[in-house]
Amino acid sequence: PLRPAPELAWSQARREFNRLRSAYAAHECDPMAVLRLPALSDVTVPSTGRFVEAFAEAQALETDAFPPREHAAAFVAAVEKAQRAWQAARDAAERIRLSRLSPDERHAVERVIKLLTTARDSDSDAERLTAYARARTELGKLDRAGIIHMPRTAQAALDVAGRGQLPA
Repeated sequence: PLRPAPELAWSQARREFNRLRSAYAAHECDPMAVLRLPALSDVTVPSTGRFVEAFAEAQALETDAFPPREHAAAFVAAVEKAQRAWQAARDAAERIRLSRLSPDERHAVERVIKLLTTARDSDSDAERLTAYARARTELGKLDRAGIIHMPRTAQAALDVAGRGQLPA
């Protein structure tokens, strides 16, 4: 097959890497996504660990301007590897879901998902803020117990949502 010119391949890889970075950030910043696929935020899960390493490798090779050819080729290869690793980590996380948790732990995670759903869907400020507060408390317990690893970005999103909007 005809290979694209190095500069074109590099620029396509940059676009692909930005899409990958966005997908990863979207997961890491969404408490609900983390609760549904906790393995995707847990580097002790081998496929997730491999993704995080591959992602870091591509990130280290990323440049703003077209680099020397060998560097560009290394970046293109690193992005392809990171994309494969992301897909493998997502697939594994989909298979695992909450299966590694005990029934009590699973029940606790499902309770937090229900609280977050209530908080998101409620028209009542009081109900929404109470649900967020309870969800944050429950998540803190799960995180401290090592049951769910809640990324700081997802925790920050919860904190902002839980403060609610001040009336105008």
